[in-house]
Amino acid sequence: MNNIKTVYIPQNIKEFSSVFSKKSLIMAGSTYSFKSFEKDKELKEIVSINNLPLKYIKKESNNIVIGALSTFDDIENSNLCQKHFFGFLSHASSYCSSQLIRNMATLGGNIAHPNAFNIMPVVMETLNGKLKVFDGKKYKILSLSDYYNERNKVLITEAMIPLKYDKNLFYFEKISRTKTSWESYITFSFRADVKKTKINDIRLVFGSVKAVPLYSPEIEKEMVSRDIKDINVEEISKKYSDLIYSVASSHKYSEYRKEVTYNTVKGFLKKIFGR
Repeated sequence: MNNIKTVYIPQNIKEFSSVFSKKSLIMAGSTYSFKSFEKDKELKEIVSINNLPLKYIKKESNNIVIGALSTFDDIENSNLCQKHFFGFLSHASSYCSSQLIRNMATLGGNIAHPNAFNIMPVVMETLNGKLKVFDGKKYKILSLSDYYNERNKVLITEAMIPLKYDKNLFYFEKISRTKTSWESYITFSFRADVKKTKINDIRLVFGSVKAVPLYSPEIEKEMVSRDIKDINVEEISKKYSDLIYSVASSHKYSEYRKEVTYNTVKGFLKKIFGR
């Protein structure tokens, strides 16, 4: 990294705006290794954002708002995150690696650097969360998919989680063949709004399969606004297991992932239908 000439440490957004450029590397919790940039010989400056006022968790309007510098430990132990969504945010954050990593890894960093095993993108997709980003001049609100599709270098300032899902039913689990078999991991993050005998809304998201969260609006549409007795649980479960298998059919744990997806989706649907 001998090509790095300058490191900026802005204390506020105004200072950030004055030093940030499209050639800058934004760095926060430092869990994303310098080795990832060793081949980038054009990189000459780093903007460390650790001192920016972006570490907060609050209730604002109709959202839970989480600052980008909030760590997984902050989210896991936040009273707001434990109180709302039946503790879904707090519970999911507890699955992020080791306690040491949870003390350092930030919400913004976990989203900004796509990786199949990242937790926060899966959580955001489950809850239809939005990102507030800053390009050095103006703020913008983006969905997670828009953020990844645009691929513009911007600063994530906060995540906004809609409270309209507060009373939904939730399920979050990371499952692997054995505890040491990280390649077989698959993350399940489910949400459902069930009223009487109908599903008003549902979102089934899968992590550890692709670099970004995987879900199927098409399969979800097959369940929404239909009477529970008219939904074929086995058929829906098979569609999801086939979807997971199709992403990487040559993966050495593809059959295991297919089977565990079928059983997990089936178990979740039967549980919410059984209510």
